[in-house]
Amino acid sequence: MQRRFPNFVKRLLSSLSIFWLLTPIFAAEKIDLNQYLDRIEIADNNFTRQQGLMYRQSLPENAGMWFVWQDHTVQCMWMKNTGIPLSIAFVDRRGKIFNIYDLQPYQRRSVCSKRAAQYALEVNQGWFSKNNIRVGDVIDVRNIKK
Repeated sequence: MQRRFPNFVKRLLSSLSIFWLLTPIFAAEKIDLNQYLDRIEIADNNFTRQQGLMYRQSLPENAGMWFVWQDHTVQCMWMKNTGIPLSIAFVDRRGKIFNIYDLQPYQRRSVCSKRAAQYALEVNQGWFSKNNIRVGDVIDVRNIKK
């Protein structure tokens, strides 16, 4: 009787640990940004990333800019010459959102991702909460269209 219990417990813990590891992968559906945003601008080279949303005074309600970097590393952004209050989400290579910051117009202080980011999404401030998108959600990065 004493041997069965430890084996049962080991098998149970093993099954639970596998379930625990796989749950984040299968728990939530990936977010299709095309269903949320009418227009997505892609910033995927040095010029478009540096330009970003500078010199604009407005951004349509359901529009955003998707930043793509070739390097998967800590990324930093600022609001130089940008007159729109924005929110930015930093996203890893699998599409998982791990930081969301609110940025003020013309703010010169950089905000940096807390870890390596492959992507970022800039939208009007408050857009993430309005659309119930939060840290931990996963974006379908393969399905983003201009």
